[in-house]
Amino acid sequence: MSPDDVYSVAEEIDYKVVKSYLRSRGWTGANTPRDDVAVFRRDGAEVVLPLDRTLTDYVPAMVMLARRVAAAEDRGVEAVLSDLTAARADRHRAALVGPDTLGLDAVARTVDGLTRVFLAAACSAVSPRSFHPRMTLAEAEAFLGATRFTAIERGSVVLVVDTPTEVSDTRNGFGRHVSETLLRSLSHLSMALRADVPQRVLEPTPTDPIVSANLCEAVLRMVPQDEAADLRFEVAWSAAVPSEGGAPTAVAFDREMYEGLESLATALRPSARTQAMPFIGWVSELRGAPGPWGMEGPVVITVVLEGGSMLRATADLDASDYAVAAVAHVSAAPVHFIAELHRIRRGHQLRAIRNLDIWHPDEEPEAPTSPPLSRTGSE
Repeated sequence: MSPDDVYSVAEEIDYKVVKSYLRSRGWTGANTPRDDVAVFRRDGAEVVLPLDRTLTDYVPAMVMLARRVAAAEDRGVEAVLSDLTAARADRHRAALVGPDTLGLDAVARTVDGLTRVFLAAACSAVSPRSFHPRMTLAEAEAFLGATRFTAIERGSVVLVVDTPTEVSDTRNGFGRHVSETLLRSLSHLSMALRADVPQRVLEPTPTDPIVSANLCEAVLRMVPQDEAADLRFEVAWSAAVPSEGGAPTAVAFDREMYEGLESLATALRPSARTQAMPFIGWVSELRGAPGPWGMEGPVVITVVLEGGSMLRATADLDASDYAVAAVAHVSAAPVHFIAELHRIRRGHQLRAIRNLDIWHPDEEPEAPTSPPLSRTGSE
């Protein structure tokens, strides 16, 4: 942001909004003999807030205030100015700390994950539970419809989203309730993982927030597939509507916590019986490596489900089955087999495979059927 841009933004800032912002972030008022300015202090830092827009130095004073607030809060001036202009929205920042850039496919996945994070929080704000079979509650969808993607900021990869403090046609304060629900749930989840006490999430006390499997899965979806990034959530409460709920304003998930997060996501979902079923499909990729008995390891098989839809799933094959898969892949021939289909964080997996062989049309095996997944619910 150029100096001219900084002054242009500062010119639009309402001092009443700044006063609410400072109070909401721990700044306290101090005595001053002047009636056209207010003085606020925090941790040894001091700022002067002009209270009259007709003052000739109103804009320079706002710029100086923003710079001192940024220094005291260890933030960028642009971020502070941005928060001061988002008067009636809670500004959320989700940062992937590690990579300086992301591929377009990774960005799309991260944005989709963040969308699901807000939707899961909105559903929990309406009905706290460990699993939402379908996240289609009217109030949650109204909240999501009023949420706005604002920008991608510098500082690793930072997604900025504004959520409403109110949502039309819903109960008063629902938007803020969703944001506070989200930060409390994320904070409780992070602390349980960091302390290695997953039971705090699986068996919450009456005062603990209820964390849903949907939220855990949404957070995991935000993470790059190589998991080479830490994840940080931060919120700046609307300056016009200070938060009184005591919710945290920042939560961190280090990359070492993702395995535990995935385990919690699985444990929070209701269990379902998985049946071995017949499948027909095509070997799409070979990802194995040499073993003591030949090539073995993971492959990707595109299977045919009931109704003709297709689904890609991974399978870990021994040397014997891998040899069959390799021949099928090279000749583009279909294969048939019996297996269990499980849903995992990054897609689907075929387990307990048996009777893998190349399929010949004249064999007429059983028609492919869509088996129940090991974890139920929408993607």
